[in-house]
Amino acid sequence: MEIIFDNEADGEPLSWSFDYTNTKSINLDANSNEKAGEWLKLENHKCANCTLAQSDFPLCPAARALNSYAKNIINKKSIDKATVKMWESSGRYLEFKDRALQDIIGELVRIAVFQSACPVGRQARKIIDYIPPFPTKDEVIHAFTLFFAVQKLQNEHRDHKKDADFLNVLNDLFTNLSHRVQELAQGDAGINGVLIYHSLTVLMSLSITKQLENKLKSFD
Repeated sequence: MEIIFDNEADGEPLSWSFDYTNTKSINLDANSNEKAGEWLKLENHKCANCTLAQSDFPLCPAARALNSYAKNIINKKSIDKATVKMWESSGRYLEFKDRALQDIIGELVRIAVFQSACPVGRQARKIIDYIPPFPTKDEVIHAFTLFFAVQKLQNEHRDHKKDADFLNVLNDLFTNLSHRVQELAQGDAGINGVLIYHSLTVLMSLSITKQLENKLKSFD
């Protein structure tokens, strides 16, 4: 992924490479805590549902992944824009022009939560199969609904309440991640990038039952 800022004053282009395992987890050294800021430490705003031990993961995997890629833009303004170029291992090339930095960080938040060693995000890693790069709000809601619908089809006795409960757990995760970023960032691009998913999980938790019923009917 290459980030080319529209405003030259925002700095030189950034180039990132994402290396994944065969389980779609991003390769990061979970035990690396060299010069780690307080906002990265596992116990700082640790999620109630986090099952990680500090002895094994001194740093929050989601925060660490976000820091690895977003630290150069996390302090910038949400409305600043850039062009994003992406090359996938399959050979596909994608380009997104004039993307707001909060949307770019939102994409990095998705990677950090669902493709790191975060135990909460790992429960819903299959969601990323249904979300395109830089999705719209409706595409994210569709992806979550499709994920839950597949779970329901695989287990007809699955209670809808479990889906709403999990969305609340995700909401808690994004709340804590926003607190972490707020401790670090001076600009608002970082915090808004996290709040994109925070607001969507709130919206989903309020409408998941109806959304899921409509999606299941489409499979009939």
